[in-house]
Amino acid sequence: MPLHLLAAGAAGVRRGAVCGQQPPCDEPFTRPSPLPGLHPRLSNRSTDAAPAHHFKDRTGLLTAIAAEGYGLLAATLTDAADLKDAGVRYVRFAREHPAHFQVMFTPELLRGNDLELTTARALAGERLRDAVSAVPPEGRGTDARLAGVAAWSLAHGFATLLLSHNLDGPVGDQDPEEVFRLLSDLLFQGSS
Repeated sequence: MPLHLLAAGAAGVRRGAVCGQQPPCDEPFTRPSPLPGLHPRLSNRSTDAAPAHHFKDRTGLLTAIAAEGYGLLAATLTDAADLKDAGVRYVRFAREHPAHFQVMFTPELLRGNDLELTTARALAGERLRDAVSAVPPEGRGTDARLAGVAAWSLAHGFATLLLSHNLDGPVGDQDPEEVFRLLSDLLFQGSS
């Protein structure tokens, strides 16, 4: 089965157990839940046992959310025009899917050897590496791996600071995506 189908597979099928008929799970895991250890949206299920039908424990649920998040991120990055656009799309993904983003990067909450998770994570990583590889060496340096770490650090750090409201003052009313474009210009000259 192709990677993208496997990554989107069971996590998408089980989405009803995660979010019910509501909009996507984009609320951070910050509010207390009526069901011990689970996201508050699960309380909208018809029975408290519904999540247990799909997930044997909280770790399984969070792993499915993270796998779905990586699949969504990979899809978001697929048509990026260049490295800067990939970074902007990464920041946009974090803003549009904050709960996924938070869970994806909290490995102690996840079952790290889960096939869906590792497949989706690998696909998202491949999309990021593709964007870095498309930049000529004079625009990123000779070590593409380190350039990838730098690009990911900039996009992930910016997105994390943005979501935690640490950039409210410096960014103000400016479009965060435009601010990110300016920051990426400072780091990667000639990448677009």
